[in-house]
Amino acid sequence: MPNECQDPFIERLCCVRNLREKSCCSLADYLVNDLTDHLKPENCNTIFLTESPHESEVCKRYPLAGQAGAIVAGAFVGTVGEILHCKRFDDAANPLNIFRRMGVMNVSRLPLNRKAYKNVGTLGKKGRNLLDDFQKIKEHFQKKDKQSPPSGTEDVFNAIKEDLTCRIEELKYLDADVCYVACGNVAKYFLKKACPKIQPICVPHPARPGEWFSGTKNVEVQKIVDKLLTWVDE
Repeated sequence: MPNECQDPFIERLCCVRNLREKSCCSLADYLVNDLTDHLKPENCNTIFLTESPHESEVCKRYPLAGQAGAIVAGAFVGTVGEILHCKRFDDAANPLNIFRRMGVMNVSRLPLNRKAYKNVGTLGKKGRNLLDDFQKIKEHFQKKDKQSPPSGTEDVFNAIKEDLTCRIEELKYLDADVCYVACGNVAKYFLKKACPKIQPICVPHPARPGEWFSGTKNVEVQKIVDKLLTWVDE
């Protein structure tokens, strides 16, 4: 299998669903990795956990690149995904340098929204069934108070959860006081299952601007803004 297809998350999905090599490499075209490698343990860091990449994120290959990223940035300054991806921390548009302390992760590094996938014919029937199960998981956990994955998707759910757990474990070198912000019900549920000890701040998904900002800032969103600005002033 080519190196670009050997990401452990993709390998796990291809294994549990018995996908052929061509399908695995097609999935790799949609993989979007986290923006956390700039974070330093001496900082008090905030990590936004969102659901999964969509079309803008797949195109630019980093999270919070589209409308959701613009909404998050509206609570601060600049544009979140681009600033973190390009490490433009000292731009004139970012005088407070708060982005040095911000990271972004997705629950799933592959899109859960089936519409984000183009040319699905290259995935084969089993690959297309996997996309259907991604969509089922997304829609299922967008609803409140769901306690288990939809029937028939448990293997895919576990692959997503275990990949998230591994990525969070890799960030243990950061300050113990790192603040996780779960954006939406999907992020909230998966974080609870992947790392039960983490107590996140929970906010609406930023793709729903009416829920982030309703005349005045959402109370939980404002808490994050205040915390970041306080850390900058220290």
